Amino acid sequence: CYSLSSVNIPNGVTSIGNSAFEGCSVLKSVNIPVSVTKIGSSAFKQVGLTSITVPGSVKEIEKETFASCGNLTSAKLCEGVETVGNAAFQDCGNLETVSLPASLDSIDGWAFANCPNLKVIECNSMTPPAVHSDAFTNSDITETSICVPYGSVDAYRNAPVWKNFKNIGTYPTGIHIINGKDFTVNSGTKVKLTAGLTPYNAVPAIVWTSSNSRTASAVDGIITAYAPGEAVITATTGNGIFKDSCRITVKFGKTALVLGKDYFQDSQNSKHITIPASCTLEDGILANHSSLETVTVGDNVTFGKHTFYNCSNLKSVTFQGKINAITEGMFQGCSSLSSINIPNGATSIGNNAFEGCSSLSSVNISNSVTSIGDYAFNGLGRLTSVTVPNSVTNIGSYAFRLTGLTSITVPGSVKEIPYAMCLFCVNLTSVKICEGVEIVGGAAFQHCYKLETISFPASLKYISSFAFAMSGSIKIIECNSMIPPGSVNAFTGCNLTEISVCVPYGSVDAYRNAPVWKDFPNIVASPPAEN
Repeated sequence: CYSLSSVNIPNGVTSIGNSAFEGCSVLKSVNIPVSVTKIGSSAFKQVGLTSITVPGSVKEIEKETFASCGNLTSAKLCEGVETVGNAAFQDCGNLETVSLPASLDSIDGWAFANCPNLKVIECNSMTPPAVHSDAFTNSDITETSICVPYGSVDAYRNAPVWKNFKNIGTYPTGIHIINGKDFTVNSGTKVKLTAGLTPYNAVPAIVWTSSNSRTASAVDGIITAYAPGEAVITATTGNGIFKDSCRITVKFGKTALVLGKDYFQDSQNSKHITIPASCTLEDGILANHSSLETVTVGDNVTFGKHTFYNCSNLKSVTFQGKINAITEGMFQGCSSLSSINIPNGATSIGNNAFEGCSSLSSVNISNSVTSIGDYAFNGLGRLTSVTVPNSVTNIGSYAFRLTGLTSITVPGSVKEIPYAMCLFCVNLTSVKICEGVEIVGGAAFQHCYKLETISFPASLKYISSFAFAMSGSIKIIECNSMIPPGSVNAFTGCNLTEISVCVPYGSVDAYRNAPVWKDFPNIVASPPAEN
């Protein structure tokens, strides 16, 4: 049942069968009532659960019960559970916290194997449960904190398997921020805060939060000041019981504002986001933001790579001023984006910048752009036209591959048309290459099945192999050079008998005797220019 998203198990149910909900990947939560005494093997395997509480009425968690739950972040086993079976939570790649009851006797092989993000295991038994040597295979136990009852730290540090964990401590009974209660800092700066736990050997699992991440964010005790205002920074013990806070006042500073992912941590469900002026964005700052639909960008913003990567619902972006560039993968996978105006100031369009923007039909490239990267517009079937400005001097391979372009003009500022630039542009009917271009790269216009007319400039020196191969509808090639451009296999698979090659007056014989060109039977002279 791949569409099953919710389940209500009524009190009175005593058993959940083997593989009962296996593979229900969109099932996010389930409440298991205390009437349940048995949960079968693989019952919730490969389910979309984000957290699970197993009641104490279930004595044994059987084989692979919650295995491969890739979204599971927390698991609580209540008092009464005695055994965690073989591979019960294996391959739960995002599992972070586990609470084990005092009643627990044993943890079987591979129970928590391949759980690389396991951060805290809370053990409530004074006596360490027996653990199979493979129970935590391929889980990074050096990063996992084991929180045990007061007076049992030494027992766990000497117990088989448990002794391999580096961070074993007791429950905290208090927390305080050592640095003080009130701070004033300038925007664009970072401050390191430290929190102390009571007792001294408590497990150092501390969660830092900010009441206003747009003013100042808090990540692992590092406070980043973004904009003038106030924020309350709170340090909380890993079990969520004890807290301490301080107040940060941010004043305007001259340091350049650098925004990290934490700046937008309160905007994960926002449909609109405004990026402030005069800031620099770290790589991937809004990547995979599935709720985002519209963005407003302030003046003088410097983008990192993959800013809006895979924002599948992003429909429009408004630039209010200059930006540094359309960076690598900046809009890659933004399948709802329909149009874009690249503002003045952007000097480049990076590799894969718009790849996968399947709805993009309109692009306006400003005259400040000098380069277009590899695969920049690859696969945009709805993009039927684009103007490449004279400012562009370099275009990357596959830049317009598989687009819906019907015509293209390559400015003379581009000395070499790259490999496979318009490969498989099946709707392309005309190509104009302007004066200044010297080389047409290999496969540049290969498999352009509807291509009918081509114009080459007098500056053209060479047409590389397969440049126009398999483009079988060509009717007219206009050559403006008195000297035939060099070429090898450039027109393989084209019907040469159907093509008229129009050359400058006085150069017909040169073309009729030149390699490749001599294979065209219809070479004619253009009328001489009038004085």
